[in-house]
Amino acid sequence: MTQRRIAEMIGVVPQQSYRYERGSNCLSARKLYEIARGMNTPVTYFYEGTGEEPRPILPHQRMLLEITQNFHHMPEKHQEALRDMVRVLADR
Repeated sequence: MTQRRIAEMIGVVPQQSYRYERGSNCLSARKLYEIARGMNTPVTYFYEGTGEEPRPILPHQRMLLEITQNFHHMPEKHQEALRDMVRVLADR
C-alpha cells in the first residue's frame, strides 16, 4: 500500500503520513484504527511482537468514547447544557 493511499485513507496529506512512518510525529489511536480498518486488519496487527496485546475496549469505555466524539461536534451552548445535566444526574 502506498503512502499516498494511506494518507487518503486517514485524511492527511502524504507528507504527514511520511512523518508518522518515520516517527517524527505521533500517530493517534484514532488514525491507527483508521489505517487498520482501511487495510482490513485488526488493530492488534500493529502490536504483534511487542510482548503485550492491547486490552479489549469494555462496553462502558466504548460508550464514553462515542460520547466524547459526539460532544466535540456539538455547539458550545449544547455542550454546557449537557455538562450541567450530567452534573445534576450524578448528584454533584
